[in-house]
Amino acid sequence: MEAAKPTSAGEAIELDMNDTTTAALMSLATERPRHIAPVPNEVLLQIFSYLQASKPNRRVPGEAIREPNKSIQNIRLVSRQFCTLASHMLIPVIDIDVTPSGLRIIDSISRHPTISCGVEVVRICVNLSSQIHAESMPEFMEYGHAIRDHHPEMAGGWRPADTQNYFIDNLNEDLAYRDWTLRRDEYQSYFHDQMTILTSGQFVRGVAAALAQMPSARSLCLYNTNFYI
Repeated sequence: MEAAKPTSAGEAIELDMNDTTTAALMSLATERPRHIAPVPNEVLLQIFSYLQASKPNRRVPGEAIREPNKSIQNIRLVSRQFCTLASHMLIPVIDIDVTPSGLRIIDSISRHPTISCGVEVVRICVNLSSQIHAESMPEFMEYGHAIRDHHPEMAGGWRPADTQNYFIDNLNEDLAYRDWTLRRDEYQSYFHDQMTILTSGQFVRGVAAALAQMPSARSLCLYNTNFYI
């Protein structure tokens, strides 16, 4: 079948212009090299600083930044120069829990040669698991019901990050005993892991070693969010 032809001079001109524009754009995309204007590093740093999140209140729990700054994250992908200049702005605040995973997070960040230099605040949520709840099923179930009764919103999917309350989230009256057992087993494992890194001194030594690798870290904040009951 023969391709449709323009029915008027106006349409012919429009098609020609579209073809010309497309060809020009393709030429620019494939042939013309891209360059970043030569801007002094000091100016770039000032520009990047406007994309940083506002300074967190060191005394207010739950306000720390858990995720890297997305704008800075994207800037680092532009070029090697941008990556080098902006990396120290990526994670100004580290917020961890007293867990093996929290220890791994701060250790990993502290070992990065540039990201570690931008950390200003380290905050540690010191919610500690209860040995009574870990060892006694009736106590664990009572604790879970108490949280649900005092805070019904937890039954709808509210999830605190990396705390023992995760294991009793979303509990219902008719929750099968085996499900309670599964959650209690997870809580028990969480409790033992937490106690191991605390009693062995591993957590304290790990945090101290990480702080030593963060030259800009001037604030260490400990806070507790066990206010649910």
